[in-house]
Amino acid sequence: MYSKRSKKYLSHLFVAILVLNSFPATAISKPRTKCNIRVDDPHFSKSIENKFGFRAVKVNARSKCNFAMSNLQLTVEIYKKGFFRNHFVTSETLIKRGPIPAEVPMRNNETWERCKNSRPTGYFGVAYATALIAGNRVNTRRVSTEKVVTLPCGT
Repeated sequence: MYSKRSKKYLSHLFVAILVLNSFPATAISKPRTKCNIRVDDPHFSKSIENKFGFRAVKVNARSKCNFAMSNLQLTVEIYKKGFFRNHFVTSETLIKRGPIPAEVPMRNNETWERCKNSRPTGYFGVAYATALIAGNRVNTRRVSTEKVVTLPCGT
């Protein structure tokens, strides 16, 4: 069925696979930065109601890093829970062009949407950021709020 040459090739291939699989796996290096994003749960904004006279759902986020950075873009998005899929409501991006010292928290408190009716609706927030750290563009993972909050606020 197999020729002598192909049998010899297969045996050499088998030995090579065994040798390669016997080496220990390379250890995963720890991240050099301790940057994080915290996202607050959706809530009614008292300041918007006092300032503009209407109710609005709001999501806030904070970003902090142990390295100095610049050109930060911190985006917060609001979604409403749907039956088959979630629906995008709104987003707002905080842009800070200049340098940001290490350990200084940056806040995006400007992401909100006006309530159009009082229909109970489940909301959650998502936040992510990009920045320059030591001359390299760094992107964070998308971070979601811990829970979906149902508010009497249809959008």
